[in-house]
Amino acid sequence: MSANLLFVDQPVGTGFSNTVNNSFVGDLNEMANQFLSFLDRYVDVFPELLDNDIYSAGESFAGQYIPFIAKDILIKRSMLKLRGLLIGNGWIDPVTHYESYLPFTVAKNLVKANSTFYNDIANDNEKCQQVLSNKVLVLEETCSSILYGIVECNVRSRIHVDHNASEWEMCVESATRALAKTESEPCIQSLPDLLRQVPILLYNSEYDLICNHWAIEKMMDNNTWNNRTGFDLGNGTLVPLDPWFADDDEPVGLIRTARNLSYILFYKAGHAVPYNYPRRSLAMLNPFMQLKLYSDAYQTRKRNTFKKMITSNRDVYQSSAWDGTIPSYPIRPMGCKLFIFISWDGMGWDENFLRVVPSHVPWDEEILYESILFSKNSSLFNIDVVPNCVRKIVKNANYT
Repeated sequence: MSANLLFVDQPVGTGFSNTVNNSFVGDLNEMANQFLSFLDRYVDVFPELLDNDIYSAGESFAGQYIPFIAKDILIKRSMLKLRGLLIGNGWIDPVTHYESYLPFTVAKNLVKANSTFYNDIANDNEKCQQVLSNKVLVLEETCSSILYGIVECNVRSRIHVDHNASEWEMCVESATRALAKTESEPCIQSLPDLLRQVPILLYNSEYDLICNHWAIEKMMDNNTWNNRTGFDLGNGTLVPLDPWFADDDEPVGLIRTARNLSYILFYKAGHAVPYNYPRRSLAMLNPFMQLKLYSDAYQTRKRNTFKKMITSNRDVYQSSAWDGTIPSYPIRPMGCKLFIFISWDGMGWDENFLRVVPSHVPWDEEILYESILFSKNSSLFNIDVVPNCVRKIVKNANYT
């Protein structure tokens, strides 16, 4: 079985999803309703979707989008076969994220304990906690200004974008600010009910600060789903630890699972895990979606099944870090994006990959370019139709 990948620019006002008079979505329930309207129209055009399994996936602020959308699909569109959710570096529980920043930065040697800088942050953190104790905030910061480049015109025409549409942007601050005012209930409250109905995979990176793994782990440890709290086995013990292998001889992360919730930590990755490690990310999808997208040589090792997924405690994380060294590229939340995986019977991935490795990449930034893959025979990955940023990388690259 293979998978078809559908990218949806949402909520309205992001990407190529244009809005009139800046009519941005200001509530996550409204956002979910609009997404259902999109699905209704999509099914009208492609009715075969009703026969296919659907997996909803996204990263960062999609940790807010996906639970709301999934809840509405299960309640209002039960004819759709929603089979699982994937959230990477998710902004799921803002309160826990804010609480984690100071201890996380100290543990990663970004801030020295009891220094002047530390005390300044501690004071700000205390003020933050006082505010959070009175009102739960969904989002306070705006998206980062990271921009991957302008999409080529021939790509726009292939996906039928209105020629009058604005340029595609990674994040749209005006849309983010509109959602920052929302009074929607925290999406973490819907996770237990979702876990009773569909499996959920949360994956996180070792080096992300804004949506760091400590906060995600604390959220899971304190959350109760399917009659137990956290990763408790029910007899006073926790799910044991084990490394996670992808396409390498050495472990590239840590994994665990309990009662429909699975968790993977990616070593040495930043905010956008699939960008840092596309091949490993695909290896993560295989067992969760029961796909075969690689040749046998590239499949996830059989010892890492989602029936035995385990992760590490914080001591293991810290001992595996590069003495607190953090790669120098931005690690900021980048919302405004939702991915949907739809099963299909078409072609799988071409195994004939072109690996792009720029010349003279500093060792601590090498993961930025680890396995940027293009299929030699697929028009979807033709070098003439990829974003300018990737073309610039390819232009100055060595091919191996």
